[in-house]
Amino acid sequence: MGAFRITSTAPVFMERTAHVATVHWRSDSWIDTQLEALKRHCPCPMRLYAYLSGVDEAFYVHFDSVHTEDNLSHPLKLNALADEICALANDDDILIFIDGDAFPVADLGAAVDALERYPLVAAQRLENNGDLQPHPCFCCTTVGFWREIAGDWRGGGYWKNSQGQPVTDVGGRLLVSLQERGVEWLALTRSNKHDLHPLWFGVYGDVVYHHGAGFRDKLCRLDALRGVDLFSRLILKLQARLRLGRIWPGLDRAITKRIHNYMRFRNGRMADRVFASIQADPDFAQHWGFLEQGSPGQ
Repeated sequence: MGAFRITSTAPVFMERTAHVATVHWRSDSWIDTQLEALKRHCPCPMRLYAYLSGVDEAFYVHFDSVHTEDNLSHPLKLNALADEICALANDDDILIFIDGDAFPVADLGAAVDALERYPLVAAQRLENNGDLQPHPCFCCTTVGFWREIAGDWRGGGYWKNSQGQPVTDVGGRLLVSLQERGVEWLALTRSNKHDLHPLWFGVYGDVVYHHGAGFRDKLCRLDALRGVDLFSRLILKLQARLRLGRIWPGLDRAITKRIHNYMRFRNGRMADRVFASIQADPDFAQHWGFLEQGSPGQ
C-alpha cells in the first residue's frame, strides 16, 4: 500500500467513462454541491448512480440511475450500485465511489492517472483511531479490477485500532481482499493543513473533501473517547479516574448522556458553519485552512 498526496492534474483517460456511485440519505442538501464539483473536476465523461432514500423526487433527473429503497445498509447500497455498473460498463471504465457529503476540491485527473500504477486509489482514515481500510468517502478504481476481486464494501476482517483492540468497519472485506492478493493500493491520507475536528471536515490527498457529519449523528467514536474541548475532556477524564462506571453506573450513564449531547451540540454548530461556507464560498477549503492558499480548489 502506498500513501500519497495527489499533485499532478494531467487528465489522461478522456476516452473512458467514469461511473460514479453515491448515497444521499434523507437529505438533498449536498446534491448540488457534489454534482457541480464532480462536473468541474472529473476529467472523464460521467454517468451517475445513486441511492436517494428520502430525497425529493425533483433531484432524480440529475442522475442516470436512481434507487430509493431504504432497507439496505450503506455498504450494501454501494455494492448494489457497483453491481449495476459492472453489468453494463467496460472493464477499462473508471469506477468512483464517493460519499454523499464528499466532493472533489481539485482535479481528479491525477487520481485517475494513478490507476496506471495502482489498481485502486482510496481515502484512508488513519485519524479515525487507526483505521487501515480503504474508505468509500472516496475510492477510484476500474470496473475490471472491481469485477476481478469481487469488490465488497461490507465490514469483515479485523485490524488493531490505536488502543490495540481488534476492530472492523465498512471496507474491511475490501482490505482483506487486497491483502490476500498482495495488491498495492494508493492510500489518500488526510492532508489538512488545519483541523477543526480530528475526523470530520477532512481533505484527502489534497483532492477530495469529506464533511463526515453530513447525514449522521454529530458524535463520532473519537469524540466519545477524547472529547471535543477542554470541558468535555475534563469530564471524561474525571469519569475514568473516579471509576464511576463501576462505583455508580447509573450516575455514570447520566453524565455520559449529558456530555455526549453537549458534544453533539458543539459539533453540530461547527458543521453548520462549515456547510454554510461551502455553499457561499468556492474557496472555503483555503479559507478554513484545509488547503494552502493558492492550492487548486473549487
